[in-house]
Amino acid sequence: MARTKTKAAVLVLRQPANGLANLTVEYRDVHDKFKRINTRIKVIPKYWDASTNTIRANGSSNPVADTKTAREKLAEVNAIIAELERKLKRMPAVTELSDALEAAEAPKADTTLLLPTLLEWMNTPRIQPWADNTRKSFKTLYNNLEAYQTATRTVLRFDTFTKQVIIDFQHWLLKTYDYKNSVLVKRVGLLRQFLQEVSDSHSVKVAINHIKPLYGNKTTRPFTLSVAEIEALRTLETGSKKLERIQDLMTLQIFTGFRHSDLIRISRKDVNYMEEVITIRQQKTGDKLTIPLFPYAALVLQKYTDTETGEINLPKYSLQKFNDYLKELAALVPELKEKKYTKESLRGKTSTKDEVSRCEMVRSHVLRYSFVTMCLNLGYTETETRQMSGHKTMAAFQRYVGITAVAPKAANRFTDAYSKALQ
Repeated sequence: MARTKTKAAVLVLRQPANGLANLTVEYRDVHDKFKRINTRIKVIPKYWDASTNTIRANGSSNPVADTKTAREKLAEVNAIIAELERKLKRMPAVTELSDALEAAEAPKADTTLLLPTLLEWMNTPRIQPWADNTRKSFKTLYNNLEAYQTATRTVLRFDTFTKQVIIDFQHWLLKTYDYKNSVLVKRVGLLRQFLQEVSDSHSVKVAINHIKPLYGNKTTRPFTLSVAEIEALRTLETGSKKLERIQDLMTLQIFTGFRHSDLIRISRKDVNYMEEVITIRQQKTGDKLTIPLFPYAALVLQKYTDTETGEINLPKYSLQKFNDYLKELAALVPELKEKKYTKESLRGKTSTKDEVSRCEMVRSHVLRYSFVTMCLNLGYTETETRQMSGHKTMAAFQRYVGITAVAPKAANRFTDAYSKALQ
């Protein structure tokens, strides 16, 4: 017997595969024909509560957002059904609902808009998740671009995002936020990384190699520690457990060249004492990096290795805390505290010079700079040094490549060269 009335649309799980089911909006008319609308949400069936249309925790990639999206889609379809019922004085047939949905379909998103694409790209899941600092940096870039749009009353689009727009954006950053040159270099580097990764799917107007900071060339070399200063820091008697741990992390970073984010993640599986190498996957880039296990780095790792389990339990400090404690440690070394360093800052085209104590310049990334400089000074070739630091070129710090081979017994050669440099 034919029905005189049917129910409104409901949310239903369909076609389970690999433990996941599609969440769909379904409507069945009086002729027992149905319309199925895919919400494009994948749900683990046991976490779906049909009575409340709720995806419980762990039921999807983002249960709260997906529940909201599904309910909104259901409400949208039922609103159209209700409007059709009011006009037709009966529940609509599936064909009538399909026509109404097609007519009400919102225009497709404008893929030429830069900011929505940047936001979507930032939220795309990655095999190797970003470090928190990287995510925060891209969020700041997004906020800068959004503020620039508002201030200049423009809309940033890929097809009009030219080299001149990037130059104007940088001038606006300098004028609005009084950024230092180093911050400007970072913003432009992030912008270049984003545009390069989406260039295949979007019509990027500007050539990637033309995306450069206004005043990106440093007039002075980066601050580095000499071998004598490194040794003074390494052998310093601190009388403090906290500073002793900082001293150990400092030694490990100087003799590996790792970023702080990779340093604190070193585990047993990364260290091969037989081959005398450390192999990590860099958190920032996802690239694999293999370097020689230099003796001073090995001593630190052995100190923090559990004798029963073999696990390496290095002290964990945030980058900010690590930098603060490094300055505190460096201030205990007379040569670093008393000797001055001319610090040059660039703000736009204006250059300022300040005399500061060398201990004030010591921070985590200085240890990485020092590693590169030390290796070059100890006789390693530029190619060998690039391999160990992970840089594709010495000038491009944000471009990294993996290591295919490490010279055998390279750690022994390091010990000999380091000892000679102290003489």
